[in-house]
Amino acid sequence: MKVIENDAAPSTRYGLLAINNDVDRLLARTTTTYCIKTIAFALLPSPLQRRLAPSQFKAPRLHPTAYLDGLRGLASLSVCLLHYTSNFAPRLNASYGISDDKMHSSPLQLPFIRVIYTGRPFVHVFFVISGFVLSLKPLRLARAHNYADLHTTLSSSVFRRGLRLYLPCVASTFISFWFMHNSWGFPPFVKGGFWPELAHCLHAMWVFASQPWNWDKRQDPPYDGHLWTIPIELSMSMLLFITITGLSRCKTWIRLAMTMAVIWYTLQCKHWAPAEFLTGALIAEFGLIQDEYKNAHAVALDQATDLEKDSDDIQISHPSPAKNAIGTAWKTFWWCQLVIALYICGWPIANAHKVPIFRWLQQRAPDNPCPDTFWFIPVSFLIVGACHQLAPLQKILMTPFVQYWASISYALYLMHGPVMHAVYFTMEPVFRMNGGKDGAGFWGYHFQWFAGLWLIGIPVVWASDLFWRFVDQPCVDLARWLDRKCN
Repeated sequence: MKVIENDAAPSTRYGLLAINNDVDRLLARTTTTYCIKTIAFALLPSPLQRRLAPSQFKAPRLHPTAYLDGLRGLASLSVCLLHYTSNFAPRLNASYGISDDKMHSSPLQLPFIRVIYTGRPFVHVFFVISGFVLSLKPLRLARAHNYADLHTTLSSSVFRRGLRLYLPCVASTFISFWFMHNSWGFPPFVKGGFWPELAHCLHAMWVFASQPWNWDKRQDPPYDGHLWTIPIELSMSMLLFITITGLSRCKTWIRLAMTMAVIWYTLQCKHWAPAEFLTGALIAEFGLIQDEYKNAHAVALDQATDLEKDSDDIQISHPSPAKNAIGTAWKTFWWCQLVIALYICGWPIANAHKVPIFRWLQQRAPDNPCPDTFWFIPVSFLIVGACHQLAPLQKILMTPFVQYWASISYALYLMHGPVMHAVYFTMEPVFRMNGGKDGAGFWGYHFQWFAGLWLIGIPVVWASDLFWRFVDQPCVDLARWLDRKCN
């Protein structure tokens, strides 16, 4: 489901270059200078590397469903901007036209625009995407009654899933620990020097590793609270694999009905994450049914074309106006659903009860301390479903710009918190220029927000790019290697 990363030339694996004619123009031939410049080149962000040595990088081939990776990348970016805005411009968390101070509302607070940094609904989108991606191949094999390959696929997925999710988290936690040890951002949790601090970090990682057993009781890991979603990802992935295994031999309509029944059951039990993963699987199966119908129709049309060549009496049936109207109505339906979902995605963190629409939604949510979470569940279904049904939207999500965010999405999610706190000091001159963090006026507040996108955003994205190439990709490769060696 992701961009195929092995298409890079061997010399550019993880951003490292080998000697060849193109590289000789950039790097001197002396060994010492070459090593220094090779390391410096490897530390550059990958888009800049591609600009400096384009012949070293093949254009990545995209899977047909790479648009979901693009959606995941944009979702990760929105989560990052949520935490950035909450730390550096918390006034923007209120809805447009609703403010408790004298400053005018910002255009950034308008509906749909504020989706850029609301972030919270996109955590739920993560889970629906994961359900879709993890279930697509097993469901395709189940529909083909290829149970031998289905067993191999599921066993491989179960084996690799924990390694793929947790190994990068171990690395990012140690990075956070190192930042704290050097007082970059937050101070250490314990006193006494390096070894007591390391012992505290290792204990925190052990507690974090045990959280999949207690996933529905949210516990923010101390070294990076944003990792609270990872135990949910792991436990719900296992539940998804079990569900697919149990229903793989069922008829299609029975499997769909049983999946919907389990979704209903989990919602009645007030467990939203299983419903989101299983809905991702449901969308994937409906997509496979659509693909089979389209392929069968295309084969029938080809056969009719061949027959027409042999006989003048046979007429090829073309789509009727009624079918075209149904297709247009179907696409219009999904565009409307997307608009509604994006509006609800703009649910403000502060003062939502003062907005009539959100107050109405709050009043109709089940008894829950977070009524917005209830509405983010169907919103996540609608967004992923719309992306699956609307080809123009898929083209946007498969552009190189969006696919770059897709590539670094997990790294960005893991690294934005530690790096953001480590480089917090870069914003202090901006705050002083505007009379303090909360004392800026209308224009000064906007200047703070946009200035921070550069002062904080560049280090965050750069660190995420490095983490993606030197930690995330090797962890994926290690999990695959171990899977091969153990089988």
